[in-house]
Amino acid sequence: MGDRMTDWNEIAPRLGLCHAPDESSPMGQGVMTGERDGRHVRVFEVNELRRTARTKIVLTFGEPLRLGLSISSSAADRAQGSWLWLVFAVLFFAGGIGGAIAARHGGPLVVCVGGALLSWGWLAARKAARRKRAEAIPTGDERLDRLVAVKADDRDGAARLLADSGVRELIALLAKGDRELKITDGRISVDINRVVKTAEDFETELDRMTALAGALVPMGQSEPLDS
Repeated sequence: MGDRMTDWNEIAPRLGLCHAPDESSPMGQGVMTGERDGRHVRVFEVNELRRTARTKIVLTFGEPLRLGLSISSSAADRAQGSWLWLVFAVLFFAGGIGGAIAARHGGPLVVCVGGALLSWGWLAARKAARRKRAEAIPTGDERLDRLVAVKADDRDGAARLLADSGVRELIALLAKGDRELKITDGRISVDINRVVKTAEDFETELDRMTALAGALVPMGQSEPLDS
C-alpha cells in the first residue's frame, strides 16, 4: 500500500474496528471505534483553524490507575524551546536592523518586531520547560525526561511504574516525533500531527498503546471515556 492515502472506511476492517462517517465534515475521514486487546479505542480526525488536520487516537482503561497520573509530551513545545528557534529569532531581528540601515527607512523594522516576538516565545518556552522539569517526577531515563513531564498525586506509585524499562521504552516511542502524548489514570491519548495514511501505520501506534496499557493496568472490561 506504501504511502498512498487510504480511506479509513477501508482501513477499519483490517484493524478490527467499526467505521462511521463524519456527516458534519464531508472531507473528513470519520471515526473508527472498537476493542483492541480488551481496551476500548476511538480514532478520529481533528481539524482546527490554522492547524493541519491531525489524527487523534484514544485508548481507555477498564480499571483506572488511581495515581492522579499525568504524563504529557508536546512536539510543539519542544520545537519552540529549541535553540534553532532562538537562531531564527536573532536572524529576523538582525535582518530587520540591517535592512532598516541599508534602506534608510523604518519598514524593515517590522521584521525586528517579529524577531523580538520569537525571542520572547523562546524565553517563555524555556522557562516553562525548566519549571516542568523541576516539578516532574524523574523517570530514571535522561532521554525520556527530555520527552515527557510526569506528575502524580501518588509519586511513589508513579515511580514504581516508571521503574519498568519496558514501560519507559513504550512511552518514549509514543512521545517521540511530531505529536502530542497524554497519559492519565484512565486513558492514553496520542495526537499525531498529520492524517495517518495506512493500516500499517495504525497497527504500529495501536500495538504500542495496547502494550503500554497492558503494562500499566490489569486487563479488564474497557469503559469508553469522552474525548
